[in-house]
Amino acid sequence: MVRIFPLIEELNSCTIIQRYNHTIWSDDEVMNIALDFRSDTPLYEQIISQIKHLIVTEALQAGEQLPTIRDLASELDINFNTVARSYRSLDAEGLISTQRGRGTFVLGYPKEGALADLRQENFKYLTQTYLSKSRSLGYSLEEIKKLFHEYLKQVEEE
Repeated sequence: MVRIFPLIEELNSCTIIQRYNHTIWSDDEVMNIALDFRSDTPLYEQIISQIKHLIVTEALQAGEQLPTIRDLASELDINFNTVARSYRSLDAEGLISTQRGRGTFVLGYPKEGALADLRQENFKYLTQTYLSKSRSLGYSLEEIKKLFHEYLKQVEEE
């Protein structure tokens, strides 16, 4: 079963802007795709990055089936061509495989070095997300650096 939980931000009594979509499916498995419609990053790239993140963190295992293009597009309330473009790109990278009439499945890691590359790409994505969200909340670069260094010291002491 596919459900959607949009987070909304109310600006005025009559103005509502949709900021993110979250897609959750099945009773036990969760695929969380959060799209930021105000981001400079195209939606298809956001989907690609997040599916890669789910593969790297092993939230999606090799052999698991992804939602159909139309189902995911419907739940995210975006054009199905956007999801199709994301799936084509992931297919070209060898991370997923779309089989006509059967669905789209996670392949895992095509090469030995692919996991390291994927982990590095995931780390860059997490860092960019952290920085852009911090900046959008009004924090200066100095405040971000200070908090980061304080937290890093705490981690090193553990």
